[in-house]
This record gives sequence, structure tokens and C-alpha cells, in this order.
Amino acid sequence: MLKRPCFRWMSLACGAVAACSSGGGERRGDAPSPPSEATFSPVERPPRLALRLDRVVYDAGDALSATLDPGGVDLGPGPLTIALASPETGDVELLELVAARAGFASTAPLRVQADGGGALNDGVLSAQPGKLFYAQYFVDRTRAPQGALEEDVVFDFALLADPAAAAPTVDAGVAMSDDEGRAGAKPNGTLLPRGGLPVQIATRELILYPADGDELEAFLRDTGGSVKATLESDEEGGRDAVLVEVDPSGERASDATALRALLGEDDPLYASDAGALQIASLAMKLQLDGYLVGVNPRLQLQGAPVISATEEGHLTHSMKMTPARGSPLPCVPGDASRPCVENVPAVWAFNALWEIDEERINVAVLDTGFAPTDDLRWPDRGDLVACDMTAGWFGGERCGPGAAWGPPTVGNSFFGKRSWHGTGVVAAIGAKVNNGIGAAGVAGQVAVPMLYKYDAAAYAFEIGRGVRLAVSQGASVVNISGGYPCRILTNLGPDVDICAPEGRLGICGVVTAGAHAAAAATCAAASAIPIVGAIACAAAVGSAAVATAACVATLSFGDLKGPISVGVRGAAAAGVPVVTIAGNALSRGSLPAVVRDLVDLRDPRTERWGIVPAMIPETIVAGAVGAGLDNAEFYGDRVDIWAPIRTAYLAPEGIDDIDAPRVRRELGGTSAAAPFIAGVIANMQAANRRLNPRSEGLSAAERARIVARIKEILLSPDNTFSNAELAALGYADQPDRRRKLVNPLAAVMAAADVPDVAAMGFSDASLNFSELIARNDTAETATPLPFGRSVSGTILTLPADLPMTAAPDVDFYRLQLPAFPAVPQEVTVTLEMPDATTYGHVTIAEGRLMAVSASPTQRTYRLVAEAGERVEFAVRAAMGEDNVYKVTASAPVPARPIGRITQPASAVEVCANEEMTLTAEVLFPGFGSVVVPDARIRWRANGASHGTGRSLTTSFAEGASRVELLAYDDPAPLDSVLISARTCTDDPPAASIVTPAGDLELESWDGYDSERSRWFKDVTLVGSAMDLEDGPLSGESLVWTTDRTSDQPADLGTGSSVVARLYSGECFGDTHRITLQAIDSGGNRSAPATRTVTIWQVC
Repeated sequence: MLKRPCFRWMSLACGAVAACSSGGGERRGDAPSPPSEATFSPVERPPRLALRLDRVVYDAGDALSATLDPGGVDLGPGPLTIALASPETGDVELLELVAARAGFASTAPLRVQADGGGALNDGVLSAQPGKLFYAQYFVDRTRAPQGALEEDVVFDFALLADPAAAAPTVDAGVAMSDDEGRAGAKPNGTLLPRGGLPVQIATRELILYPADGDELEAFLRDTGGSVKATLESDEEGGRDAVLVEVDPSGERASDATALRALLGEDDPLYASDAGALQIASLAMKLQLDGYLVGVNPRLQLQGAPVISATEEGHLTHSMKMTPARGSPLPCVPGDASRPCVENVPAVWAFNALWEIDEERINVAVLDTGFAPTDDLRWPDRGDLVACDMTAGWFGGERCGPGAAWGPPTVGNSFFGKRSWHGTGVVAAIGAKVNNGIGAAGVAGQVAVPMLYKYDAAAYAFEIGRGVRLAVSQGASVVNISGGYPCRILTNLGPDVDICAPEGRLGICGVVTAGAHAAAAATCAAASAIPIVGAIACAAAVGSAAVATAACVATLSFGDLKGPISVGVRGAAAAGVPVVTIAGNALSRGSLPAVVRDLVDLRDPRTERWGIVPAMIPETIVAGAVGAGLDNAEFYGDRVDIWAPIRTAYLAPEGIDDIDAPRVRRELGGTSAAAPFIAGVIANMQAANRRLNPRSEGLSAAERARIVARIKEILLSPDNTFSNAELAALGYADQPDRRRKLVNPLAAVMAAADVPDVAAMGFSDASLNFSELIARNDTAETATPLPFGRSVSGTILTLPADLPMTAAPDVDFYRLQLPAFPAVPQEVTVTLEMPDATTYGHVTIAEGRLMAVSASPTQRTYRLVAEAGERVEFAVRAAMGEDNVYKVTASAPVPARPIGRITQPASAVEVCANEEMTLTAEVLFPGFGSVVVPDARIRWRANGASHGTGRSLTTSFAEGASRVELLAYDDPAPLDSVLISARTCTDDPPAASIVTPAGDLELESWDGYDSERSRWFKDVTLVGSAMDLEDGPLSGESLVWTTDRTSDQPADLGTGSSVVARLYSGECFGDTHRITLQAIDSGGNRSAPATRTVTIWQVC
């Protein structure tokens, strides 16, 4: 496929492949030294120059070529040199471009080979399969025309296919429906990523969102496609959606593997036929070429907000909607009779409704056992912030891509099993919502994790440094799902404080006296929770013989609470809340037999054990409740708030193999409660920029107040469930052990900076979960809409993350028109919403309603239907848009049709008592299903009934008659015409219009008459007339007129043929009723002949 200019451009300072020292020329054959620090920064505008490789994907052994489009910049006669480089192999090759018809092009192709250790600039580029390699042109600033360019280097990239990668599997059995491949049906196929849900796509269509007409033309040229339809954006400055038919048969289905891997998708892929893979490959290549394009999926409708069935099946109760204990009915937000004691999905719905899900909040996680999964949300640009905090015992860390990945080195408690603990914590906070993979996190729409890896050697000393580092690197909230106790409660003597030097000296004496068993007991107590305690304990458990020396050595570290306190206090001053755990209760069975009788586990209060960092006042401390909402772990006065556990997540199957297949696991204890609260806080910050310390424009004083404000909202009685409230809903009465259960939806709503829709009259507070009680997402389940009364609703779709697609929400309503009076009825339907330009456009579709007017807050529609008829209509929004709304239907009134007399079109003179035909059009524009019967179309002449029907043959006595057109029983005329009848001396002539042969519709005006300020169209009119006495008539005997006298004189000319200039003041076109009447030598006039000429024009 011919590639277009690549739009991933960067500016680059000196120090890369081709030397940019002044006058030094290019160094060939030397491996350049990389710059000591990053030198890339994006330019703000597309570059003038465009470098292109001839493919997106290459196989090993393929030859590549390149072109450089100078974009009007004088680059001289050439030749020019570009550099090709593979970051993984370090190989660099130079390629010469010579002047060509469209710029510069390579003449000698360069071969690409899988990494084989070739020499630099040997004519073969050695690249790593499955990885990108790059072509780069460096701007020569010694040449005047190039010196003014903003960019320093222009590049394009390509991918070397990996033959070892698993090819997609084509299996007709994965087809979602039986119409795949059916003759006459739209070609379509099914794609199914392993572990996800299938999606059915059209195999010969793509949807393009072009920036302008030039980009659309380029797309059609590059793909050989043709436009099938265009859906115009209803937002100012928005991009239209263009459906393009393409032929992807030239694409290699095998390229899908390499392209998906490049986009971060490495799960096995199945397809019902090769066409589905080919269209997917084509779409991905076009995306890499800079087009905003996607496949055309087949959508299914939904009602209440939902996520994919696969993902839903992985969730635990903590991420579901939970009603009062024993309630047989689903809970509904905003309905006091159906309260939700767990309501995270309602938070996701609230975020989607008010565009909060478009925000991104950095959440730092200080933990161990991080493994990459497809459920993590990456930043919009760049890699995850990741640091290995175990680089040194007494300071130092290593930060960079992948630095935090690695198996856990310690157990969840010192004697516990190892787990992918940090991976579970990250998932509880921010596993992507509705991507069909793994589970979902509380802030799965907004949270971007920052990873700080710890182990036993670093936990005790580096947490404070990690907090400070996270704040400096851009965290908005910090989660520490672990801690260690400062107080050891034993049966051997008094409580010992190991966080102070003197306390540690005392405990080291116990270690020396009590030998290995006492050392193990100390470590067990000091490691009651995932973050292990003092370094003395970590060392002591290894050998009792050296325990005393190691313990005494730790005295030089001073007060171990100090670094953490400084870090937490600094974070609070910067507006960054730190969430941590209350602590996990231990059982005798969880301890080694040698220490079970040495540790007193009877008092599981956080403050009694002095859990750090929970005892630092600035932290937010989370306790845990289980599936029955009973307290599950430590509790006490230092616990601020309780959160539900457990949480599902994906992690490697093996504990030592980070590359092992991902399997479902669960995270429990207060380790899951703290990230739940951190996720709630991240949602609060996304909902209100003044709670996010990273928001621009906040003063230092404003940031310093953020943590206190968050705690105030989070802990408010209005935003929590008290023990009394939970007991009243059927849950256990635990006034000491469980005091405040978080209400995520209430907290986020209280924090949110969104309109007060209740005050605006929008009464639907259910966030669309009311459809769990009564669905209205089909015409068959439409909600009755009473006349004269407003009904509020919500159009809400939980957006999907790739590879899923979200089904749009739709609400159906039903109008039942009265049977009497037995005439068509007219109803005005009004749709109101908060400002659509900010919060989302909601409209009425899939019905017979006709739009009348629209504004950002209100849309008005008109309905005409037969008496007694039932009419359904649907309220929906564009994909990705949501809003609350209020719909009102006015009381029905008899509908008044539009009618006009088509013959005669204007006042005429006819012969008295001679037959003539009256014709009329009577209809309800836009409502073709409502037909006015002939019997209900009435004619009246000078106030007296004159007949019925669309066509009436009649005659008039001598004199003037005002002829009126009426419909039904309405006494008001729809149209009228003056007919003057006089006594004729002989028979009147007969006239007919030859051209146009019938009523005519034309496109666009011929021009604009600036003197008249009118558009015009020149139309040829041809007619004929015959008179019994005079024979054929011509010349001035044939008179042409128009009824559009508001735009021009009625007279259009005389004769058998005239070129009539028809004017209009309407930008969008107009209709002229053209009349031909013949006059014989006796002055007798023919009955008029009539044509309508409609001219359409969009200015």
C-alpha cells in the first residue's frame, strides 16, 4: 500500500545518528554515542517535509525504498542522505536519495534482515523481528531554506514481521451470526481475541473521520475506496464520519499479528474468515499512516449501563451494584426504596454521563510484584512511570520503562506466600472498565498507574522517599497497601516500640535471649501486613547467630517513622492524599508453629499495634468489609473509612515467571480496601479539577487545602453508610468494628463540578439503572408518555476500551393518540437537556417525529398521526455522548394539513359555463403515512359548497368567484384563487404545456442577480394551443405567468416557447407554479395549464 506522510513527527537536537555539527558532514560507519539525556520534543505543527517508507510491515529479506517530499522547500539538487536505524540491534544504514519527479527517491533498494549482527552501513539493515525500525532525515541548517524549518529531523517507521509470532486462526465456527457470507448480505466477519468478546465487522467498509476534503481525497486515493455515506457532525468544528467502501483483498491476513503487537495487543486472535483479518490489518496500517479511521462494527442495543459479559463475570461484589440484604429487587441510585450499599458501576455511569471519564489521574502505587497486563491504562503519551526502589539499601532508585516489572521477592506477610500483590492493587484502583479483559477497577476510566517497586530490604526505609518521588513525578494520589507495626504485643514482657531506637534495642535483647524462635516471633509481628517491618527483623530471621549484631546496627538509622512522616506531610502540603491500610488481622494458623504461642492476637486495633504509615495523621486509613459487609480486618479509632473487599485481577499463572499466561486472581484484606478508596479519590479528582493538585492555576495555598477537603467530602455522613444505616438495611450491627462504609457514588457526586440537574428540573437520578426495573430499549417495551407531563430520563453508555465496542443506549417512548375527534392529530414533543455542547447531544430518532427547531438545551419535534394511532419514538445520542433529558408531549389537537390549488395556479379568466378542472394538493408534509381522503377535501365558491376531491370538473356562471380549498371540518381555507367567468362569443381555445412534460425538480441555481438580490434559474417553457375557430394559436396568444410574485412580476412572456428566468429569495430553493393560458381572437380564454418547477439549492 502506498504510504502517506507520517504524522508522528519530532524535533531532535544534535547527538543522534547523523552528526549535526556545523560543517562536519556525515560520519559513515561509526556507531554514534546516544545522548546523555532525552532530546526529543514534538513540534506543534505538521512538518513541511515528508519522509515515506514504501511499506508498514516488512518481512526479513524484503527490499525497502524511501521518498522525501520537500513540501515546497528548496533542498538543492541532491543527492540527499537518510539514516535507517534499529534501536534493538543498534544497526545503522545510510540510504542515498536522488532528485525525482515528486521530490527525492532512493534508487538502490536496501534489504531488511532479521537481527544477525551485521556491520554498520553494510547495505543490509539488521532489525529485531516484531520491533520498529526508523528512517530519518536530518535538516541541514547550513542551507538557508532549511534553516527556517521548525523540525530538526523528519522520520517514518516500519515494522519487521516476526515469523515466530502466532498467526491468527481462521475458524468459521466463531461467526456471530449465520448471515456471514450469505449472498446479498453486507460482507462481514467476526474477530475474537482470546479472553475477550467477539465483535462482528463489515469486511469491505471503513469509517474515516477526515480533517478536510483534501484528507478525504488522499484516503480515497491511497485505498482505492469510494464514499458510501457521510454522517455530518452536529458539533461546530467536529469531524464528519465517512463510510468508505474498500477492497482489502490485497492485504496479508498474517500482518494482523505484527500490527496488533505493535498496538499493545498480544492475545491470540481468531477470525471467522480471512476478510475480517484483512480489513483489520488495513485499518491498523491506515491508523499508523495518520488517518483517524476504524472498522465498521455491528452494534447491539442495551438498556441499563453494562460492561462486557466476560468482564462482568470476573468481578467480585465490591465492583457490583448491591441492594439491601435479602432484597429480591435490583438497587437503583437515587431511589430511597432501593438503596445500593455497593455502587461502583453507578460511579462509572456518572463519570460517563458528565464526561469525567475523559480525564486522567496519576495514581502512584508503592508495592511489590508488578506484572504488565492489558488491563492497565497507559498514559496518553509515553510509557508508564516505573521505578525500582530496591536499587540500594540506603538510597537510590532506577526509573525507566519496565523498571518496576518483576516477580515478588517477599510474601504478603513475612511468613505468607508470595503473590502478585502490586498487580492486584493496581487493578483495584484502575483496571480498565469495559474492555472485555480481566476485571475492572474503581477508577478504571480515569486512573493511570505510576509504579514503585519495593521488597523486604527497602520497605522499612524507602517508603518516605518513594512518596516524595511520586509527588515530584506527577502523582495526584498515592496508595500504600501495606505497612508495619511499631508495637510488638507478646507474652514475653511489655509492649515494645520497634520504630524508635531504644525500642529496637530492647527487641534485639529479646532476640538474643530467645534465640531463633523469638526472632521469628518478632518478624511475624513486624510483618503482619504486606509491607515488611524494620530491617532488623528482615535480617534477623535469616540467622539467630548474627541477630544481635544486625539488630544493634539498625540503631544508626534513628526514628523509622520520620522519613515516612516527612514524605506523607510533604505530599499533603502539595495536595496529594496518601491512602494506606488499617492492617490485616492474623490468626494462629497463619503463623509458624514455633511462634503461635508467643504472639498475642486478641486486640486487632490499628492504633494498638501502631501500624505505620496508618498512624501518621495526614494519611487516609482504610479498613475492610467482606461480602456480607462485616468488618474483616483491623479496626479502631485510627481507621477513617471502610471499603469492600475482595477485588479480582489478572496476573501471571506462575509466581516466578512474569511471562506466564495471565489468570484470574483475587486480592483481599485491607490491601484491597486502600486501593478501593484511592480509586474513589481519583474519581473525585477527575470530577473536580480543584481537588486535583496537577490542575493548572492552583495556588500553593489551594493545593495545601486539597487533602483536608477530600477527607471532609469522603468522610461526610452524607457520603458514607453508618453502622446504624447498614443495620437498618439488614446487615450486622457493628458499632465499634465498622463505623463508616464508603458510598462511592455519593462521594464522587458531592465532589463533582457538574450542573445541578435536579434544580434544573431533570428528575432522573437513577443514572439509567432504572432500566433494571423497567426496560424501555425497544419499541415493544416503550414507556407510555402521558400528554402534558414531562418525563425525565438518561441516555448513558459506558464507553469501551479496545478491543471492545460499547453498545449505545436508547430509550423508547409510546404515544397513544385519542380516537376522537376522528381526524389526524398533531402533537408537539419537546426534548430538553443541559447544555449539549458541553455534556452531550441527545436527539429523537427511530420514529415519525419531525424536527422543528434545535438549540444546545432544547429540541422541538412535530408529530402528525391518525386518530387512535399508537406511535413509538426513540431518544438516543451520538456514540460516546451522554446526557440527562426531559421529554414532554403536548396535548393533541386536530392537525391542519398544507393545501394549495394547483390548477388554476393563480387568478384566471375563463368562459362562463364551460367545463374546467380544479386540482389541488393536500398533505401533511413529512408525514407521508397520513393521507387526507378525497372525501375530506372540500371546495367552496363564494362561500357555498362546490364539491369534493383532489380533482373536480366544474364550471362557473358569469361573474367573479372566490374559490377556496378546505380540508376536514376546518372552516378556514387552505388556499384560494379568483376565477372570473365571462360570456364567450364562441368556443374557448385549449392550451397545453409540452415542456416540461410534468412537474420538474432541478438542482442549483444558475446564478445570482445582485441588482435584485435574488438567485435565478433559466428554464425553457414550450406550449401549444388550439382554437376551433382560429386554429393553432401562437405568439401573444399564449401567455406564461408565475405565482411567485413576491420575487418577480407574474408575467414570464408570451409565445409557444419562452426562456423564463425564475427568481427566488430563499437560499435553500423554491417552487414556482407556472401557468399557460391561451387567448383566441375573440378574447376567449382557455382553461389554465399548470406545471410546478422546484429548484433546490444549498447556499
